[in-house]
Amino acid sequence: MNDDPSHRSSLIGHRSRLLVLRLSALGDVIHTIPAVVGLKEQFDITWVVEAPYRELVELVAGVKTIPVRLKKEPMSALHAVKAMRGFDTSIDFQGLIKSAALPWAAGVKERIGFDKNAIREKPALWFTNRKVEVDTTRHVIDQNLELAHNAGQASACPSGGAGGQAEACPTWTAFVEPIEAKGEIVLLPGAGKPDKIWPYFGELAQR
Repeated sequence: MNDDPSHRSSLIGHRSRLLVLRLSALGDVIHTIPAVVGLKEQFDITWVVEAPYRELVELVAGVKTIPVRLKKEPMSALHAVKAMRGFDTSIDFQGLIKSAALPWAAGVKERIGFDKNAIREKPALWFTNRKVEVDTTRHVIDQNLELAHNAGQASACPSGGAGGQAEACPTWTAFVEPIEAKGEIVLLPGAGKPDKIWPYFGELAQR
């Protein structure tokens, strides 16, 4: 369910701290980075992530982290919840019970996540109080950008409208070209599932 755009802007626009949740796995964490980098323009972001990916998030996304080891040490969730206290807003890019429940347990007031059509585990809906509709036919990177954009932060998109309007989030082609790159370039166009293969590798190579 989407709220009125002006209401979204007033709710999230004045806050300086934002909690991001995408715990794992490697490819999914990478797919979340573009949306988080866009949100950095306005918010001081802290990302809750599995410990093996902590350095990747800090180096590439350039944000602070709260590392967890839920797969091997479930009790690490208690330490994470303590570290998450004091945040007013969170965005769950994972859509699992374990990711949605953490900010709820920490007392985060506004907990944003995917709606019932995009969320992976339906019971996770119990722990979010702002559900955002996204186009599930698009690649997961675009869905993440759309979640961040429609949650009230236009700059999460390369050229989104002003004021956090809920217009369609543009694709990566909105970036300027040619893309300047130095040194060797490595493209890895594989993925574990066909629907996670980014569809623009050919055009990226041409650029």
